[in-house]
Order: sequence, then structure tokens, then C-alpha cells
Amino acid sequence: MHPAAKRCVQWSVGLLVLGTLTLVFRPEIYTVFSRLAGPESEIGYTLLNTAFTFAQATLFPVGSALIGAAVVIQVLGGQVRRPWESADQDRNRNA
Repeated sequence: MHPAAKRCVQWSVGLLVLGTLTLVFRPEIYTVFSRLAGPESEIGYTLLNTAFTFAQATLFPVGSALIGAAVVIQVLGGQVRRPWESADQDRNRNA
């Protein structure tokens, strides 16, 4: 696998896992925050809700786009001659 494609896949898996964790544990985090902050913490709820909304709106699409980028890099990366290969190896590989 092409090194750049491998990095894209690793980042995309990480972002998708992080997005899933924020989706699953959002109610529990709200519960813990409400117990710690008390009922008069409306500003804190607003900031927390904004952060979660931003995270969920960006993590999934960016992770999916990185998977697509990895596919494109892998397809296009296989067509470029590698510097350590000779021209004969390149012709044999394409034949």
C-alpha cells in the first residue's frame, strides 16, 4: 500500500472512531457535566453542545473523504514509476 494512502486510512479510521465515540457517549457526558456544574450552567451546556455538534458535523465527513483520498492515491500511486526500479522492471510490470 502506498505510504500516503496508508496514512489517510489510519487517520480516517481514527476520525470515524472518535466521531462514533462522541455520538455514543454524548448523553453520559451531559449527565456527568450536569452533576458537576449544577443547574445554573447554561453557558457551559451551550459550549458543550456547540463542541459536540461541530465534532459530529466534521469528523464523519472528513473521515469518509480521507477514505476516498486513500483510494485515489492508491490507484494513481500505482501508475507512477518508482525511482528504485529500472526501466526494464517498469516495462515488465506493465506488460
